[in-house]
Amino acid sequence: MPIIAKLTGVPLVAAATRIALGERLADMVCRSACLSRPDFVAVKFRCSRSPNCAKSKRCSSRDEIDREVLGIDDTYAGALLRGLIGAGIPPPPPGGRILLSVSDAEKHAATSIAEAFVELGYEMFATPGTWQLLSAAGYPRRG
Repeated sequence: MPIIAKLTGVPLVAAATRIALGERLADMVCRSACLSRPDFVAVKFRCSRSPNCAKSKRCSSRDEIDREVLGIDDTYAGALLRGLIGAGIPPPPPGGRILLSVSDAEKHAATSIAEAFVELGYEMFATPGTWQLLSAAGYPRRG
């Protein structure tokens, strides 16, 4: 919930606390009840250990704590790339290969994601359902 509050500017934790204390949602003044679609995409990554912990066999309890990283960009591909880098996961080197598997509910975003990675020099591979969509969009890569 704190991530959603940060991204939308809606104080969800404060509202939940007020509800837990007995206030009714209907009695709250919610000026942001209907939000417009944001002009950015955010992708959240959970990291189980800090990068410093991976280098050492002795980790303090602070290093063991999970952390979260947000990748934010104008496109899903950009947000994904920023999130991976922020989480300490390097993307494959340019000229590498990427396997794309997208759920049916998110297929509308697949072509822009694939296009962004192709423009960065990656060869695209995809699962059968995703590949059918990419082929229809004119991608000449193997799937």
